Amino acid sequence: MTLRKRLIFRLVIVIISPVVSLLVLELLARLKFTPSETQSFTIFQYHPNKVFTLQPNISGIFADHNVSTNSFGHRDEDFPVSKPVSEFRVLALGDSVTFGDGVSASETYPEQLEGRFDSELQGHSFQIVNAGVPGNGPMQEYYDLVEGL
Repeated sequence: MTLRKRLIFRLVIVIISPVVSLLVLELLARLKFTPSETQSFTIFQYHPNKVFTLQPNISGIFADHNVSTNSFGHRDEDFPVSKPVSEFRVLALGDSVTFGDGVSASETYPEQLEGRFDSELQGHSFQIVNAGVPGNGPMQEYYDLVEGL
């Protein structure tokens, strides 16, 4: 074998061996980690300004927890638009942390904050509206703020 043929052979081995290794790893991963059936339930819907938002009036399982939304598409109970004089309302904007991804509705920080305000500040009632949506960024939160006001 000439020097040129040996160099070409080594170059082919150097290029092909990682490709073959990756293909074998991919095959093994597909055999071991077969994809589970996708659920047809989704909490999201298209929004012209925000790209996506939560669907209003839904109830189902998301991230292994029961999730329901109100008529505004917030993970909160329904409430009248006009508020009593003694009630304070706070709009909690955010992403999956505010939404409470992976926890029940009563464990979200807006719900915890509402309970704390109600118990510590007697004489006033508080409504902390959970407008968090998993995957939200500043642009979506801006539109949540505009629509929430």
